Amino acid sequence: MKRSFWQRLLARPWFRAQLCSGIIGSTLLVGGVAYGAHRAKETALRLGSEIMTSAGPSQKGDSIYFNGAHFFFDTQVLNAKLEDVLAGAEAICHKEGEDLVRDLGPRFQALPESIVPSALLGRVDLSQALTVSTDSEGKSGEVACWVRRSQGPKKTIIERVKSFTQSFDLAEFGSLQFVHAERYGNRTLVRMLWSEGALSLPDVFPENKDTPGHDLTGLPRPVGSIRIIAAHVEGAGRHIVGYESHQTPDQLNAFYARELPKLGWKEIDLGEMPAGEPLLQHAYQNGERHALLALSVGDQVTGATWIEVPTE
Repeated sequence: MKRSFWQRLLARPWFRAQLCSGIIGSTLLVGGVAYGAHRAKETALRLGSEIMTSAGPSQKGDSIYFNGAHFFFDTQVLNAKLEDVLAGAEAICHKEGEDLVRDLGPRFQALPESIVPSALLGRVDLSQALTVSTDSEGKSGEVACWVRRSQGPKKTIIERVKSFTQSFDLAEFGSLQFVHAERYGNRTLVRMLWSEGALSLPDVFPENKDTPGHDLTGLPRPVGSIRIIAAHVEGAGRHIVGYESHQTPDQLNAFYARELPKLGWKEIDLGEMPAGEPLLQHAYQNGERHALLALSVGDQVTGATWIEVPTE
């Protein structure tokens, strides 16, 4: 049975990257190399995945704005094996990590065993320190890392770490490169995402205040909420805005049921929903505008995400 326009939208997941503001910081300089690199890799993978799933870029050359930061999207279909595509992406990342080995390696090897046991030193490969990859049973995989795309003055890793501890701008480590590959028969679909310009953690993921961006016109935000995502694909008419609220799903449902009709929105029936549970998904129409509301229950907060898309 052919799924409706709204049913296809409901398949889109929502994830918020759980980022630590000091993912690298000075730890790279004082012995926490393994931990700092782990946090950097986790950031790259989660940020890439979140942009892919929330903003949903689909066209070659899409320009994406996510929480004030700028990204570009590309897609290709290659006559290559999935493992070869992922290996090629990793090779680029590892080459970009060569300066990490040159600049930081001697310092890391010279640390006393009380800080880094000798057994650990033999297992740490600094050339892969900023690269992370996943593989799902040979059907799909992801590679994420920070690569040098900046045209500015060349810096050593030490200089970049020092700059990062002052600005918390991940662009000091380069551009985020995120590759997602899926195998289809004899071909591999490759979706690529990379950042352009500043990628400041305090700006992209601020604490206890709205993320950069704007609310959607005519779609009210919950009282007392914080905006945690504001993304759009330039020229595509697709916008995503998400909030965190201390209200319950039932309270948010009551709020929108009361306020949206006043603004001209009419709810669209999505069919039978689970009985005895709060409604977590709603679809609305206001003239030519269509919007989907998805609620998600977290620890002491409720997420409310609006997705506005053009009619297909």
